[in-house]
Parts: sequence; structure tokens; C-alpha cells
Amino acid sequence: MRVIGVVILSISLALASLAAEAQQAGKVPRIGFLQASQNENAVAFTQALRDAGYVDGHSAILETRIYGQLIERLPEIANELTARKCDVILAAGPYAIRAATRATTTIPVVGIDLESDPVANGWARSLGRPGGNFTGLFLDAPELGGKEIQLLKEAVPGLSRIGILWDSSIGDLQFRATEKVRREAGLIVQSIPIRRVEEAGDLPIERPSRFRLVINLKTAKALGLTIPHSLLLRADQVIQ
Repeated sequence: MRVIGVVILSISLALASLAAEAQQAGKVPRIGFLQASQNENAVAFTQALRDAGYVDGHSAILETRIYGQLIERLPEIANELTARKCDVILAAGPYAIRAATRATTTIPVVGIDLESDPVANGWARSLGRPGGNFTGLFLDAPELGGKEIQLLKEAVPGLSRIGILWDSSIGDLQFRATEKVRREAGLIVQSIPIRRVEEAGDLPIERPSRFRLVINLKTAKALGLTIPHSLLLRADQVIQ
């Protein structure tokens, strides 16, 4: 909720300059919300807006757009929000942020993303002074990818090969950091970059090829069951 609170503060500041004008004209602010799914974050955001005094349909109009897997439609959806004359747009995730910042250079855009660098992506000039119409909350820590490799190596000392499934359109910084650590650890990596949702679709479905019969005699006794000797002979493992 602390993350949502920071976002609400950013939105409130963006709307502050419009408050007096809106009150005189009897206008309620229109808030655009662009996110991939209707998850708990969306619910928390709506509730936090209410707590801040922005009640949808009364003291504010919330223009919610959930784009799901239709990433290719994001430019169209972002343009729709600008056409609706939103006073501020919250864009959640790198795809939504990219679409919103391209759709408008005048409407304030508040971004929230936990996996990309706003400066490297060209959304802001710097973290301290982003410039333009964009601000937000980011947790870009590429070194976390490398830390995961270190933890895996520590958990499985004999680890020699790993596979990395990553979004090549937004995860370049994280992948480079991970690559650096895996080279230092002497690991072989199989990189599986994806660009479209349809590609996580090319991963084959696996079925088990070997089955083991394990019989727990202690549990069977507690349940009052007697396991036939013929079944015990067929078991791969018998737990006494």
C-alpha cells in the first residue's frame, strides 16, 4: 500500500493545479488508468483514490483501460485516453508507460514500474529532474537478476546450466547484469528471449516419463490400513 500511496500523492499533485479551476467550473477531474490486468493493485488504486477524496462517478471520473494481452493495441488505447481529455494518466508497467508518453506530451503521466529504467528508456531526463510531463515510481535494480543467480548457485552447488526466460523488449538491462554474474560463476546459460505473448506459447508441454510408487507404512498404520506384501514388493520405496 505504500507504493500505491506514493502514486496517489503524485496524481494528487498533478491535479492540484486544476483544483481551483475545476471547482469554479463545476468540473470533476478525469483520471486515466492504463494497466494489463484487473488485479489487486487495480483494486487498491481505486480504494486509495476514494480515500484521497476522488470517488469515481462523483468527485472524479476514472477512465480505466485494461489491455490484457493486446499489447499491439496500446497506442490506440493511450490515444483514446488523451482524446477523452484526461487530466492525468496512471500507466502501470513499461508497455503502458511507453504508450502513454508517446500519446501525449502535455497531459501529466504518472508511471509505476518495478523492472525498467525510466532514464534509459527515454521517458525522463534524469531521476531528480525528469522534465516534461512524466514522473512516477520505479524499482529498477538490474543487479537483482545477478543476485538470483548467486542464490541459485549457493542453493545448488553443482549447478552448471540455467535457462533464462525474459522479455527482450524491456529486460535488456536485467539480462546483461545476469549475464555478468553467470559468467563469473562459470555457468552455461540458455537464453530464451520473448517479444510477444504468443512466443511463452512455443514452450512445449511436458509429461512425466517415469513414475515411482512410494508407500509410507507409518501413515498406513495410523490410518488402520494393511498393505499387501505383493504391493510392497512392487514399491520403488517403502517408508517405515
